[in-house]
Amino acid sequence: MGFWNSLKDFLFEDEIVDFTNEVSDGETVQGTDQAATWQSASSFWQLSYAQNVVANILATYLTNLEWKTYKQGELVKGEEWYRLNYAMNNKETAAEFFSSLAKHLIFNKEALVIETLSGEFFIADAYSFKNSKELLMKDNTFINVRIGDVTLAKSFKENSNCLYIKAPQNDYVDFIHKKMASDYMNLKELIEEGADKALGMKLNLTLTAQGKNKYDEDYAKKMQESFEKRMKNRNALFVTYTGEELKDLTEKQRGSEVQQVLEAVENNIKVNKEVLTNVGNAYGIPAKIMTGEYMEDCTDIYTMAITMFAKPYIKILQEKFSNYLLEKEDIINGSRIQANLDSIKFVEMLKTASSVDKLISSGYTLNEIREKLGDEPTDDVGGDTRFITRNYAVMSEYVKGEGTGEVWI
Repeated sequence: MGFWNSLKDFLFEDEIVDFTNEVSDGETVQGTDQAATWQSASSFWQLSYAQNVVANILATYLTNLEWKTYKQGELVKGEEWYRLNYAMNNKETAAEFFSSLAKHLIFNKEALVIETLSGEFFIADAYSFKNSKELLMKDNTFINVRIGDVTLAKSFKENSNCLYIKAPQNDYVDFIHKKMASDYMNLKELIEEGADKALGMKLNLTLTAQGKNKYDEDYAKKMQESFEKRMKNRNALFVTYTGEELKDLTEKQRGSEVQQVLEAVENNIKVNKEVLTNVGNAYGIPAKIMTGEYMEDCTDIYTMAITMFAKPYIKILQEKFSNYLLEKEDIINGSRIQANLDSIKFVEMLKTASSVDKLISSGYTLNEIREKLGDEPTDDVGGDTRFITRNYAVMSEYVKGEGTGEVWI
């Protein structure tokens, strides 16, 4: 029975991490521990796993994202560029920072990023609103800010020395979680009950009766009350009173019970996959990415995931960092912090060759295309030259070879 017990435990035992919010004096405390938003609502571990898959997918996008900084329309590499691409603080690389930020945004739906006097950025693990709740029309002030094991004494004011970042609004995520937590828990119990019966042991114990009349009366009554209950139990012992003999009734049913176990395994696998698919749908992530299925041609699927899932998060971060690090007048005059989505796109070189040719003939330079493909610009002659085909050019507006930077193809 050891094997069957181990198999059941492997299939159905829940392993839930205890994420506990810190709440004091009626104040709302936020932090990464708020993964309990999903996990405390249900002991159904598949939902927790699916949520972690979503967080890891977003973390993959953000850690591979390249940030560009522009000053009055010109690409520059200064302090902001270094922070966003290499090190947000002296303890974390930019990749580590954005990986952590992704998990805050998925589990907590928000994150508080504070700036130190030295210009470093840290993600708060817990904090509370000074006014006990979020202000909708004024900048919020945050107190009890904790980073790791250290609680800071000072307060932080939104857009002054901290960024308060909220995830894109997605009511479908909350709805599907509550719905799935109820429906799948019921389904899980049915699967587990079937496997529990299949893995049980049934014994028949035969004893010599003593005081037959009394035993007949008691026996009939007890069997009437408990027969169905015993049959539902994983292990059951049936008692008769005609002789002394113990028989194992399990093997007679083992063939069908093994089949029930296999069906339970199959059903459990189906539930796991369905949970991943439904949670992915709520976030806009294709099912094949959520389940990790092999894809021969994955360009379109990854592009869909970027557009439907990652891009809204990236746009919010882009706007938050631009508004925080730059002045309004500078943004109006062309300064900005921009996420390069091309750096996270999946590109197959051979399949894009014909498209590259069309881009060149439409006026893109070789260096502009190399940048979109994730390659460094080249210093070779012609790297920044624009080539235009005769089919697209107006002959009266261009003169071949007279220093306009255009070359006929």
